[in-house]
Amino acid sequence: MRYHIACNTQVEPDGIIFIIPGFGGDSSVDYQRSLIKDSALKYNVIAVFVEYHSIFARVSVEKESAVMQFGKNDTELLIRTIDKYKIQLDENRLDFDSIVEQIKFHIEQLKKENKLDKEFLLNLWATLYPYKNEYQNFGILQAIDILTVLYHIKSIGYSKIINQKKIIALGSSHGGYIANLLMKLAPNTFDVVIDNSSYVKPKLEYIIGFEKNFNKSEYKIQSDNILLNCSVLTHWTKEKNTDNEF
Repeated sequence: MRYHIACNTQVEPDGIIFIIPGFGGDSSVDYQRSLIKDSALKYNVIAVFVEYHSIFARVSVEKESAVMQFGKNDTELLIRTIDKYKIQLDENRLDFDSIVEQIKFHIEQLKKENKLDKEFLLNLWATLYPYKNEYQNFGILQAIDILTVLYHIKSIGYSKIINQKKIIALGSSHGGYIANLLMKLAPNTFDVVIDNSSYVKPKLEYIIGFEKNFNKSEYKIQSDNILLNCSVLTHWTKEKNTDNEF
């Protein structure tokens, strides 16, 4: 686990703030490093950004990008879709991006032949594999990572500040959910939680049993002729008599 810390070493800080992004573009390491540096100088605090468990769970241009692939259940649905729309795939182009492009092209041809409505979007399902081979845990490991960093910072010379100054958790979206969870797991540790547009209950359908309900997805990407329904890799299932049955 890696974290980033910024402070003004010329004066004693007035507190410590953990800035906790969600899964989107604000999880960019360069952006967060710049943000904690500016926050530390502007508000005279120790500002911290933690690369918590599975934070890089979206596809991006950053090197810390998730990878999108067809998982086991996605592939089963993909085969049904290919059969239904009589899509012929090139056996030399069976990587994820090439399959998607071939399906887009086929749907476009069906539209040109007036066999599909011009506004039609074909639903496909895919799995997001987070950077660093992590998986969807939805909060517990992520909050524990931040608490671990807090206690590590305390052990390297900041115990006086942590014991005497305010400790703040500032989170946006999924980061706000983690901030609230920190108060739940360590209620006497944080003085303030600032929650920007989070949810307060875990989305259990994103952790267990997703294969039983393909009407929901964690993340959607719309492009020409298709709608990609994506969920982050999880290790739990409701399939009976399997190793990871929950």
